[in-house]
Amino acid sequence: MAQDVVIAGVGTTDFSKNSKRSEHQLAVEAIVACLDDAGIGASEIDGMITFTMDETSEVDIRRELGCESLHHFSRVPFGGGGGCATVGHAAMAIRAGVAHSVVVYRALNTASRVRFGSGQLTPPPESGDQRWFTNFGLATPAARVGITARRYLETYGLDDDAYAPFALTARAYAVTNPAAYYYNRPLSRDEYLSSPWISRPLRRFDCCQESDGAVALLVTTAERARDLRKKSAKILASAQNAGLEQIGLAQYWCEDILKLPEVSGLKEQLRKQCGMAPRDADAAMLYDHFTPLVALQLEQLGFCQDGEATEFAARGHLGVDGSMPMNTHGGHLGEAYLHGMTHIGEALRQLRGEAVNQVSDVSAVFVASAASTPGSALMLGQL
Repeated sequence: MAQDVVIAGVGTTDFSKNSKRSEHQLAVEAIVACLDDAGIGASEIDGMITFTMDETSEVDIRRELGCESLHHFSRVPFGGGGGCATVGHAAMAIRAGVAHSVVVYRALNTASRVRFGSGQLTPPPESGDQRWFTNFGLATPAARVGITARRYLETYGLDDDAYAPFALTARAYAVTNPAAYYYNRPLSRDEYLSSPWISRPLRRFDCCQESDGAVALLVTTAERARDLRKKSAKILASAQNAGLEQIGLAQYWCEDILKLPEVSGLKEQLRKQCGMAPRDADAAMLYDHFTPLVALQLEQLGFCQDGEATEFAARGHLGVDGSMPMNTHGGHLGEAYLHGMTHIGEALRQLRGEAVNQVSDVSAVFVASAASTPGSALMLGQL
């Protein structure tokens, strides 16, 4: 990390199930809020990075904002697995000297415009390996994850309610977060257990939301950030990784489907870059699209031993006063589903000391955009 690069701003829209705005408008709103948060003008923005799945146009956004120059623009694949990678790519662009202040964003209308988790019974020819399992009924993300979730329970002798602590912890954080969709709407264990099966053993509250909204982040140099409005988070390390036998949300061809090689690989890359492992952080923001994959991430990242993640969560380790507070904004399960971008924003707020569910004495936060897809991760620290 030859040059210190930071995340200096975060902006979000409201999170809803019917925004009544286009994804383009949501993206612009989030970016404007981000620039205001940092105290920087649009004229300084010379780079934009988003996801290949994002349907907004950088050129259109530039015109809306009035950016004078746009020297760098690129996109990151693999959906949620690319969340942290967008920030990593922005940092590389800045270190390479092709940009100075980069906006990273994601806008989605996956609740009102298109049901993101509905899947496809007849995948298009270009879908590649998905054709090997979609035609047999595994047409949705939940169905694919359900097989792995069942294997985990059978392997470690756990009951169908073993994943409940992850959903309940996420909701407990969301209840106190005014930005969360489930703000002030607690979830009881009985309500969790009575919720309908989506793809057994996944219940409704084991699955992330489908949301309308947008998130934007500002990535710039530490030197520039010293003159901005608020504290920044230093990018200590950034990593991407893909497994050898990887197919999105269906690791069935791996030697052991309960191992996530893309996640363990991220851990090793971060350690090489900054000398820190995920468990060395003071808080963690893990990609929580489905609760069973949170369990696998916790184990692969070294927070607990194999088969112990559900008990780890049940004992309160993920709470704000636990040994590793996780997804203190409510995550995808409680706040909103924006492909992991809200997790990065929450990491920044924790390091600033302005999170709604603030963890005490935070000096480093680990963020992961991974689990059954080629993934990415960040280690963020105090500037």
